[in-house]
Amino acid sequence: MTDKKAESAPLRSVGDAVFTAPPLKGQTKSAVAAPARRAGGAVKSDPKPQPLAGQGGGNGPGRIVARRPGPPRRPLGQTRARFRFRHWLLVVSFVLFVVAPSAFVNWYLHFRAVDQYASQLAFTIQSDDGPTLSTLGAIFGGSSGAVADDAEVLYGYIQSQNLVEKLQDELDLRTIYNRPQATDWWYSLGDDPSIEALTEYWKSMVLVSFDAGIVEVEVRAFDPQDAQTIAKAVLKESTLLINRLSAEAREDALRDARVYLEEAVDHLRDVRLRLTELRASEQRVDPSLDVQALMQRIGELEAKLTTEQLKFDQLRQFADESDSRVVSAERRIRSLEAAISEERAKLASNGAGETLSEAVGKFEELTVDRELAEQAYAVALASFENAKGEARRQQRYLSAHVAPTLAQTAEYPERYMLGGLSFVFLFMGWVVLVMIAYNIKDRR
Repeated sequence: MTDKKAESAPLRSVGDAVFTAPPLKGQTKSAVAAPARRAGGAVKSDPKPQPLAGQGGGNGPGRIVARRPGPPRRPLGQTRARFRFRHWLLVVSFVLFVVAPSAFVNWYLHFRAVDQYASQLAFTIQSDDGPTLSTLGAIFGGSSGAVADDAEVLYGYIQSQNLVEKLQDELDLRTIYNRPQATDWWYSLGDDPSIEALTEYWKSMVLVSFDAGIVEVEVRAFDPQDAQTIAKAVLKESTLLINRLSAEAREDALRDARVYLEEAVDHLRDVRLRLTELRASEQRVDPSLDVQALMQRIGELEAKLTTEQLKFDQLRQFADESDSRVVSAERRIRSLEAAISEERAKLASNGAGETLSEAVGKFEELTVDRELAEQAYAVALASFENAKGEARRQQRYLSAHVAPTLAQTAEYPERYMLGGLSFVFLFMGWVVLVMIAYNIKDRR
């Protein structure tokens, strides 16, 4: 019973001091101090305890004694942190994978990389019929939604191997982009002589963008004059491309009209040739005119025959058949009838085994063919002229509103940005590797 009461003796504390209540009757001092030890406090005996403020002195049973605070104790189970092998491994890996590569990158950018100069160029495609929303797309029958097609044509051409080959033959790009090779091996072209390697390097040094029909080109080189020269060559080759595509588009627009016109001309020429050959064989310009003249002559003879027959009938009424006037009238009638028969015989045959009506039919057929051929030729010629006018109005040309510039200050490489990005990405990669390593360690 005494021990249980001793364990239940209350503790009192003020600040860092631990106080114990006076011992009960029959309770020892060690029993009073035991709960304080379990609570983590320090109980020390003071040979000369001091009373609290407001308390009277003396050693009476109601006195509360203040204990001096001892040194702070470490919580149970906690030990002092030590710098272990894995910590050294983290430091070494950070230096190897982050600090050293980042330092090398910044050293190279500031002490080895050669300055690069940029020449800016911007142009658009215009039309002779005024402002246009669609350029090459309109030539090929596109609508205003084909604005991007024109820029894409030039975008692909400027970055194509064909342009690189032309500029290599004209400017010797390998020499231009290998000038700093002795010091700047990273940004120079290198020793690979293939056209594919040169094309890939070209794409990194020539940046092309387009927006709303405007094409912008940035050409980089290690010398400002070289950058401007290359930009001028790009502008010249782009102009030649637009002119060639425009000429092909005009030719496509005129091709159908030209073919139709040529067919009409050939047909008209053939009809006229056959008509000429027929006139030469018939030895007359127009048989219909001969027919008209012959019919007119036959009509005159028939009119005379009718007059003579009336006179003859009148003579028969009061004159004898042996009368010289009757005989003379009969002779005139027979002569007129013979003349009419002769003229009708001419109408029925032209002396070559062919009737005059057949010859007239041939001439009329060829005449109709000639008239139709002339009408077709007139329509084809008008269509061709209209097509030429449309093609002339659809003439396209490249207009450079920003001529190739001559740089005075090097803009590349962006040393501080590239150095900072290299450190950030290296640090992120290092953190990922460390997290993976700790994750693997924790799973073991």
